[in-house]
Amino acid sequence: MLVSKLKEREVISHFFAKSSTHAQLVQRSAGILQFLIKEKALTDEEMELVWSCTQLDEAICLDFYKVLNEISQHIGYEEQFFFI
Repeated sequence: MLVSKLKEREVISHFFAKSSTHAQLVQRSAGILQFLIKEKALTDEEMELVWSCTQLDEAICLDFYKVLNEISQHIGYEEQFFFI
């Protein structure tokens, strides 16, 4: 149910869309990403969108790498393969 609400409201898009991404949103995204990964609900499109924030300014990129480090223990093989 929570997954469907997150998808319905396009939360990942709001956090990582180039037009709305902000360092604070990226910093606070770990819990949502971790949850979606654990539920196997993070799509390839969403992973592409998340990864695209590394092409933005340096502060956002560094914040994303911190989040990636934080959630790394929860990332499955498919996600590891994508992010590598």
